[in-house]
Amino acid sequence: YKLKEGINRIEIVLKENVTNIRALFKKCTSLIDISPLENWDVKDATCFSCSFRQCTSLQDISPLKKWNLSNVSDLNACFEGDTALTNISPLENWDVSQVKLMSGTFSNCTSLSDISPLKNWNVSNVINFSSLFAGCKNLKNISSLQDWKVDNCTHFNFMFKECSSLEDISPLKDWNVSKGVSFDGFFKDCYSLRDINPIKNWNVIHGNNFHGFFENCIKLTDIRPLDNWKVSKSADFKDLYKDAHIEFITTTSWYVNNKKKNN
Repeated sequence: YKLKEGINRIEIVLKENVTNIRALFKKCTSLIDISPLENWDVKDATCFSCSFRQCTSLQDISPLKKWNLSNVSDLNACFEGDTALTNISPLENWDVSQVKLMSGTFSNCTSLSDISPLKNWNVSNVINFSSLFAGCKNLKNISSLQDWKVDNCTHFNFMFKECSSLEDISPLKDWNVSKGVSFDGFFKDCYSLRDINPIKNWNVIHGNNFHGFFENCIKLTDIRPLDNWKVSKSADFKDLYKDAHIEFITTTSWYVNNKKKNN
């Protein structure tokens, strides 16, 4: 399937045993009514990548409430660029336990501020969270992510990039990111971020890319909490806090040596 961009309502009967609905409604910028999807049988589907990507008029996703995603492994960019989307409560009971790819699922959902419906999502098998909430400029409260089990994730690139309203990152305090390899741009352009103490005890020993981790975090002045980090000698910390107004800089050997290597 691939639908035309001008449609505003769906009148399609989904065939049985469909395993891939990738990009099915991608760039359907006029789409506002998806009520006919309510009874779609998607239990055999494994790929939802880009399914509703850039559906810029879509607000009501309640017809997706009862969808069975128990076999889905790919949710990459599923709602990416859905700028009118504010209510994701219909996704509250989605079974995402088999999902491995969640890159950009909600990226550039610029109106999205409440992600509490994601509180009970089982993300234990996800290996890629890159850009998951990137560009969610109204996202301020991430407390619902506190109990997420991210133990198997290796890629956290740009996860909260351009979350310009984000101040409190304490819900990330107990995240186990020990398998993380790539963290570049994780908090890039988080203009409201001031306190990074919550991540001071993160185990990032396997991380090799922290390029621009705090780049352009203009209210961040103190990165001494990173003194506790144990990092690989080969890790890249180039532009770690580029364009941030840092007054208190970590003096740990890993950072000093890395800075010399990149100068």
